[in-house]
Amino acid sequence: LRTTLIPHIDSAALKRMAEDVPTLPRWALQLYREQPGDGPYLNGRKPYTPMEITRLCDEITAIQPNAFART
Repeated sequence: LRTTLIPHIDSAALKRMAEDVPTLPRWALQLYREQPGDGPYLNGRKPYTPMEITRLCDEITAIQPNAFART
């Protein structure tokens, strides 16, 4: 599974996602790169940094041990 971490996905939402699926053989949490025209959708939110994605990944490894940060 691959999930692009848009700024709207917070830690609580990511944990719910991790709990809603069986243990996955691999789950890549990847960096979102803002594209032209995304500004109105982002509503002032900033994309996650690679370090933040790694931290989020660490938070869910107890639920999904095969998750990894793909930055």
